[in-house]
Amino acid sequence: MLSGCTTASDHTYVWPNGARIDDQLEAAAEMGMRFHASRGSMSVGQSQGGLPPDSCVEDEAAILRDSQRAIEQYHDPSRYAMTRIALAPCSPFSVSQDLMRESLAMARSYGVHVHTHLAETLDEERYCVEHFNMRPVELAESLGWVGEDVWHAHMVHPSAAEIARLGATRTGVAHCASSNMRLASGYRAGSRARARRRARRSRRRRLGLERFLDDAGRGAPGDALAARSERPGCNERNRCLASRDARRCGSPWA
Repeated sequence: MLSGCTTASDHTYVWPNGARIDDQLEAAAEMGMRFHASRGSMSVGQSQGGLPPDSCVEDEAAILRDSQRAIEQYHDPSRYAMTRIALAPCSPFSVSQDLMRESLAMARSYGVHVHTHLAETLDEERYCVEHFNMRPVELAESLGWVGEDVWHAHMVHPSAAEIARLGATRTGVAHCASSNMRLASGYRAGSRARARRRARRSRRRRLGLERFLDDAGRGAPGDALAARSERPGCNERNRCLASRDARRCGSPWA
């Protein structure tokens, strides 16, 4: 809010010590923030071949029950609503395909959006090819996770053809410039050019911030600057993300 942001979404997918999405909603209401809370989840732990520790995953039936409760109790579909709910299984290597399908079906039955991390790292790409014989975007498409009610975070490693398909379906993308660079797992030469193509091919593109992974205190304007400043990979063939594109990605009114 200190940076001028009055509408935010959060993707929390670990709920320790009895924490619930209700806690976030209470804090947002107290601050006066318009908040789109994502009921995130992880269900495939390391013992099942997934990425997260088993202590961080939940039972899928419990996830779906709490997702339904959150929607029915808090989601406000009216225009300019202060509180909305989205369903957000974490990523391809932390949830099952069944949970992705069931979450999407539930969300669409209630008219709420869905969100996940996708094409963030090359490790994720290798995992998807090994386990599903598909690249991350192909997996999302096979599960129905495309369309105007879907947005994906990161999207560092899609192919040119995948970018075009996502644009054609108006699937949303959040480019997380600072966290991608700081984690050193989601930036490679040419990523700015891909962000630029995403920005031009679809109106549904925004910048994403990952709280403490972003530079302290910079907020949304700082991440727009980071997206503009990803210099490596810029040349005559891979044109840089223009200032106006970064500004548009960082503002819902641009």
